[in-house]
Amino acid sequence: MARAKKKKRPEGLTGPTKTKRDRTLRKEEVERVMVEGAWTLATVRLLAERHGVSINQIYQDRKKIMRHWQKQVLNVEAGEQKAEWLQKVRNMTRQCMKTGNTMSAAKLVYYEGKAIGVFEPLRIEIHNISQMNPAAMARDIIEALPLIQQIAGQEAGLIIDAEHEEAE
Repeated sequence: MARAKKKKRPEGLTGPTKTKRDRTLRKEEVERVMVEGAWTLATVRLLAERHGVSINQIYQDRKKIMRHWQKQVLNVEAGEQKAEWLQKVRNMTRQCMKTGNTMSAAKLVYYEGKAIGVFEPLRIEIHNISQMNPAAMARDIIEALPLIQQIAGQEAGLIIDAEHEEAE
């Protein structure tokens, strides 16, 4: 594929040839391609051609966008990052459902549940048990397990973790 020759600029003219609006639109399109996961050499060539810039310029735009994302991540609290991530997962889940890609949607829903703690074990605390019979307590917990499973789901019955602290 032959490269198109660059037009010579008038003598003494330096700086960018595009307007700020042109650069902003180009960078927005580069970022959209990055977010969609459609970043390929063919896409880079298409972007360069569409915006009348070199392939190198598209890569420079990508590098600036990545640096901007890194700064955003460093300046954001963990809770905000988690909220943004969850929003992205929810958006992707909706897109998957619209296109009929139910397996991907199911995986995304699983990851969302994992992130917000849906799969964390149910914690039940019992206090002041010094006068209780441990065998009777264990029997009561086992009898209550079907009710706990109804409330918390089947996963609640898969893991039972017990801790014991001596009263002082």
